Amino acid sequence: MAKCYTCGTIYNGWSCPTCSIKEKLEQTNKEQTEALEDSRKEQERMLEEQRESIESAIGDARIEMEYSLREAEAKHKKTTSDAWKLQANSKADRAYELYEAGLYDEAIKLCFEAISQDPGNILPYRYATWSFEKLGQDIKTRELLKKQINLLKTSDYQNSQSHALKVLQDILGMKNNDDLMQSFLDASKKFDYLPADLLDELMRHSLYEIAGKLYWHNSSTALLSLLGGAYEIELSNSAIMLDGYFKNEPYTKRESIFADFIVLQERHRAIQGSHKFSENTMNLIRKEILKRYEKWKPEIQKEFAEIAAKQAKEKEREKSSPTVIGWIVGIMSYLMLVVPVKEDIGATAFISILAATVIGVLTSVLIRNNVKGNLETKLIVSMKKKEEDALKNALLATGR
Repeated sequence: MAKCYTCGTIYNGWSCPTCSIKEKLEQTNKEQTEALEDSRKEQERMLEEQRESIESAIGDARIEMEYSLREAEAKHKKTTSDAWKLQANSKADRAYELYEAGLYDEAIKLCFEAISQDPGNILPYRYATWSFEKLGQDIKTRELLKKQINLLKTSDYQNSQSHALKVLQDILGMKNNDDLMQSFLDASKKFDYLPADLLDELMRHSLYEIAGKLYWHNSSTALLSLLGGAYEIELSNSAIMLDGYFKNEPYTKRESIFADFIVLQERHRAIQGSHKFSENTMNLIRKEILKRYEKWKPEIQKEFAEIAAKQAKEKEREKSSPTVIGWIVGIMSYLMLVVPVKEDIGATAFISILAATVIGVLTSVLIRNNVKGNLETKLIVSMKKKEEDALKNALLATGR
């Protein structure tokens, strides 16, 4: 028999049955408590997830509703705007009919009504321009043309060559149109297409330089001539007109033409697709440059001779060696003539000095002319070499 020191129970065996039962009960209670706590936490987690899910669904629904409202509002605005545009187009069409009927004042009135409804529509500006022109109101015509040019820079028209062509034709029909043409060229920087129809129109008016500016901006005058010539060749497959670009160009412009032709070829190579000139066109330009250079040659050679003579003379003046050598030869001649003579020394000395001076001067002149001639020859050879290199570089730029 034994007595439990914890609870005082008397028992047989190795352990107190009372304490054992108590420990089991405590363990069971602990496990149940932990299980309940875990269950509570799991329920809280699930509730939190449900709450977040509901909030997210509500947020998505709100966003979708807001987007739908904005979309509906945008559609409504577009519909309203389109309605105004349709009305403006209708008035512009009616204004054109009035213009065709010769009712210019009525056409102008209707055009301005259309403009007030849709200021971004180019058509009422155009018909008003034509009507003012018929009425002889030049100032109003020019003002409306400038507004059309500004509209060509907007996204609605920067891809429309047909509208730009109409504006260009109206500008070409105006007198003293330099300012309008410059404004048109400035606007053309926004055009997002190769302006073939515009170039054709300018070519028909023989405005080659302006066509060159329209094709490529910020180009030199010589390059613009090359561009105009190249574009005309592309249109006609004929090199005849190129002679017109070069026949009035003096030989002094050759370096500029060489340099600009190299630039033209570099730009030609850098461009992709339909913007490029054909290789045949580039070769035709090269042949025309060669032909023109042959006609320049006599003037070029004359210029080289004049430059060489001038430079040789300047360099010869800088050197005193011919004069020194002449003095030396003169003194030696004097000694040879005077020293051997013993009689009549006075007369002999005078004649000897005169003869020595003449010999010295002639020697100096001969040496100077020889040196000058050699210098001129070297300078001419050097200039010819430089000229040949410049021509060769320009021709090599064509890939020949």
